[in-house]
Amino acid sequence: MPVRTIRDLPSDNNNNQPNRQSAPVPPTWTSGGGRSLASGEQVSYTPTDANYQNTSSINDNGGNSGGSWGNRFSNIFSFGRSNNDVEQGNTTTGSNIQGMTNDPMQAQFEMNEDMFWSYNLHGVQPQWYHMCLMCCCPCFVGNPCSPVRKGDYIRMLKTFLFWISIIQIIYFIVELSVGGIDSKNTSLGPPASTLLLLGAKSAAYIKHKYQIFRLITPIFMHAGFMHIFMNLFIQIMVCMSYEGNNKFPWKWYRVIPIYFIAGIGGNLLSCVAIPQSISVGASGAIMGLIGAKVSSIIIRWRSIPTQLKVSQCISVGIIIVITLLWSFSDYIDWAGHIGGLLIGFIFGFSMFATEIKDKVYKYTIIGISSGLTFIYFLTLSLVFGLVTQV
Repeated sequence: MPVRTIRDLPSDNNNNQPNRQSAPVPPTWTSGGGRSLASGEQVSYTPTDANYQNTSSINDNGGNSGGSWGNRFSNIFSFGRSNNDVEQGNTTTGSNIQGMTNDPMQAQFEMNEDMFWSYNLHGVQPQWYHMCLMCCCPCFVGNPCSPVRKGDYIRMLKTFLFWISIIQIIYFIVELSVGGIDSKNTSLGPPASTLLLLGAKSAAYIKHKYQIFRLITPIFMHAGFMHIFMNLFIQIMVCMSYEGNNKFPWKWYRVIPIYFIAGIGGNLLSCVAIPQSISVGASGAIMGLIGAKVSSIIIRWRSIPTQLKVSQCISVGIIIVITLLWSFSDYIDWAGHIGGLLIGFIFGFSMFATEIKDKVYKYTIIGISSGLTFIYFLTLSLVFGLVTQV
């Protein structure tokens, strides 16, 4: 295929202006100049560095403004996916490259590891209520049935945290069916006897009746409507973005071990610290995911961009502070929260050490993390079995 190459003319051939502002295309090669290209013939333009020191804007062949070179290059190399490109199937001329964004807000959302849902406004200037919806119900930002949003739904169906949330809702319906709503329950849920019957954490039952399953079943249970709403809100809006974001997804094989090990570790510390209480909830497992987020940031500290690093530290720090302050309120299992956060942080290093390229450093981190996790469970088990009085 023949290719006609147009190169810059010397600087004195353009009215003695060394830094001309547009690409020098011969008039006979334009649509109105009478020069038509042969079948299959292409035109390429090769600029030289000297003539573009003060380049501003250029025009496309059709006469429409194409924006500055900087904007063009930022569109090409920016992260994210344009909603218009996804819906209309646009491709880049001559290279068939898909996924280039012309929506800076979409690019900003997809660069953030903590965002699961797409922007989905198709270039529309965001309003304050869009930001509020993104924080609580992002599926209603933009068209809920758009191809972009449907892609979010498909990714959501592939996450472990979505399905564990469904199981927890079903379990809560069973609790209400068995025990109803107790007027003394401040969380608007069933009485303590029903929770105990269905598998709530009880140190006495675990120690004397050897019902070890009570370290696991509380992860699926909740004490009332307020309790399950708060836990599932954080689990879906915060933790699900860890598992299924576009930038650095944890995937199920990281989330499942962290979730259950942190949940069991939190319940075990609760048996030691407050053995007389009957407690339920996925709070320890959720705090374990947040603790693992901290270890993920530490492991990948050098590879995370500075702006993203700061935003992640601030968001995780706010969540931890608020949760810990709330943990010491009445009727809240503070030991389960702290235990889950601690074991999630420790065990998270072994889950994310795979990102380290140096083999010695990698296996050292995995060994230390796994060893500390084992020591945590062994120590608490011995204290619970030999010291704790229930």
